[in-house]
Amino acid sequence: MRKLLFCIICLFLLLMIFRGCKPSYFNFDTRNMAFLYNPGATSIHPDCFIYHNSDSTSLLFFRINTMELYFNNQAKEMFNKARIQVHYRLLNASDNNLIDSSTVSYVIQKNQKQDKFITYIPLHTNRPIKYAIEVLFLDYFRHKGNQSIMLFDKNNYSSAQNYFLSSAKNKEPFYKNIFTEDDEIKIRYDRKKIGKIHVKHYYKEFPLPTPPFSSKKTEPLQLKPDTIWSLEYSDTALLKLPLQGIYYIQTDTTKNEGMTLFNFGKHYPQMKTAEELIKPIKFLTTKKKFEELKAYENPKLAVDEFWLNSTGNVPRSKELIRIFYNRIQLANHYFTSYIEGWKTDRGMIYTIFGPPATIYKSLNMEKWIYGEMTNMPSMNFTFEKTDNPFTENDYILYRNEIYKTSWFQAIDVWRNGRAYSVEN
Repeated sequence: MRKLLFCIICLFLLLMIFRGCKPSYFNFDTRNMAFLYNPGATSIHPDCFIYHNSDSTSLLFFRINTMELYFNNQAKEMFNKARIQVHYRLLNASDNNLIDSSTVSYVIQKNQKQDKFITYIPLHTNRPIKYAIEVLFLDYFRHKGNQSIMLFDKNNYSSAQNYFLSSAKNKEPFYKNIFTEDDEIKIRYDRKKIGKIHVKHYYKEFPLPTPPFSSKKTEPLQLKPDTIWSLEYSDTALLKLPLQGIYYIQTDTTKNEGMTLFNFGKHYPQMKTAEELIKPIKFLTTKKKFEELKAYENPKLAVDEFWLNSTGNVPRSKELIRIFYNRIQLANHYFTSYIEGWKTDRGMIYTIFGPPATIYKSLNMEKWIYGEMTNMPSMNFTFEKTDNPFTENDYILYRNEIYKTSWFQAIDVWRNGRAYSVEN
């Protein structure tokens, strides 16, 4: 009875979400999408990407960690098996019209030697259209789900989704465009016959974003490649990223479009070395104090001293460090653009204020709301998506003098040895 009731409720919700007369994806003022940046909101965390394999189809690849799934140990016919349902809605991103929707179900046998389930779903897509796809992954037996939303461009043959990246070692697809110097990347491009793939490498140490109350205008991104070279292409090309920075991949250098790969260091999106750990402390201290910390011969001693002075004891320091750098890691995971995620405007707000309770998202904008569900007055941050040749994930904060008091209150909380949260 309980299972039947759950199925009825799930079906009703899915019909409401995916079959409604008017799609709700870009309803900026009505739909809370805070789950997008809150990994604790669900028990499963799939990875996915889009690949254009022909003019009329695209493939939705996804990967699920089977360790996160619930394997049935009761029903005889489903013993040691998990069930995943994937529901998607495909929309025209320019007019928000629903193009297609479907549900696909998978039964996964428990396998101690295999901790990933990898497959793809074919989508009917045509040129020249820009699409949005909303995908709901449901762990059927655990009654838990997760949602992914992606924009993708089928307007030309040069966009990032025309390239298929896989590991030269194990042949598995790559689901992120973030790599280390140890990765050997196999690049596949099937859209037209080519003899070479062109690579541009850029490196620049970008500064931290200005505070949310700053009146200083954001300078437009202007980069010149440090090096340019070409790879011979037959059916695939092999590429390694030995240097940190941005790698821009193109098959046609007369076009502006291409695919971007990033190398932000061996441990990214984590921070592990003292030299890495000291950098985001600049958010929390004065310019003078930060320069003093940087002048230490031993960077680890500088990091330890800052956090110990903030809390007054080692156990509290360890907890504060855990919270602060966990936010940094999540910012890197969610907001990496042409720079490290923690250096972006969204990464800055996420690190200092924590994940927002409410997010409204549109095609070109995100609105974050803190305190809306509490007795505290709400605090709103609005980010606008900007055109950037290297990424579709670049958002700029609308800065305003009204944030000054809230910003320094939050910084003072961190300096006094507590992790800031609007609810505290």
